[in-house]
Amino acid sequence: MKGSAPGGLVQAARRFTAGGSSAQLRTAGQVDAAGRIWLWYDMWVPADDPDFPPDAASRLEKVFDGATMWSFMATVGQSGITLNCYVMQPHGASEGDVREERQQAGAQFRVMIERMTIEVR
Repeated sequence: MKGSAPGGLVQAARRFTAGGSSAQLRTAGQVDAAGRIWLWYDMWVPADDPDFPPDAASRLEKVFDGATMWSFMATVGQSGITLNCYVMQPHGASEGDVREERQQAGAQFRVMIERMTIEVR
């Protein structure tokens, strides 16, 4: 099941990007994986984002333009789960290379989500 994300998720992601971060919301949605509905959003986070610790940002900026961040959220019982996955984009990467890397990463992340076992204690 694929679909658009509930408005509350999109609004929360927009508040995050409006709070001083230079991250940009690309899209959001929902998907059925591993027997649970996951809400997700896709954001671009530049390497010089002010939310990164300064020492990490200075190292990231030397090698990467930024990262695609996929955030997946679901519930188990009354507990919430958030899984963040990042795909780093090196300096000088072509559009085709970036697209291929994102597709491969997306396939790998989906397998990870489908194989996860989550227990509430």
